[in-house]
Amino acid sequence: MYSFQMVTDTIATSSAGTTLKVPLTDSYATSNTLTEITGAVSLSKSSVHNPLTTLEHLGLLVRTDSRYRVSLRFLEVGATVRDQSPLYRGSRAEVERLAGIFDLAAGVVAFERDRTICLYTTTGHRVDRAPLQQGDVVPVHASAAGKAILATLAEQELDRVLETLEPDS
Repeated sequence: MYSFQMVTDTIATSSAGTTLKVPLTDSYATSNTLTEITGAVSLSKSSVHNPLTTLEHLGLLVRTDSRYRVSLRFLEVGATVRDQSPLYRGSRAEVERLAGIFDLAAGVVAFERDRTICLYTTTGHRVDRAPLQQGDVVPVHASAAGKAILATLAEQELDRVLETLEPDS
């Protein structure tokens, strides 16, 4: 039997002491063959095939013409989680109101795993496209919203988050 878990930016599945971590890259549309995946994770084809099949049956990977890619099912999962978020439910109407009043882009981000994740964005008439789109992930220190979040953290939590940043960030 295989177990499934999300590990940082990978999908991990394990069985009989072997763990397969499939990277979730920035290029979700990229598809790879079994040979390419086994080369990337340094495991044999037989060790990789069953976990990939399990992830495919779970709807997390799609196989087309012997190539695997991350499934769009993540959109469904993410939208469900977002829609249940009190932050999203409580802020969406206000974000729309602000965008309408100022005719600019407005949005709301959540702080998770030391990063900001855009939950919702909308634009007024003077803006064609918001700088962030739903689902965009930004390092917490790299946006005004993230800096506002950092300003609210307790000193110990702020120190922990700042320690996780890359030195050149």
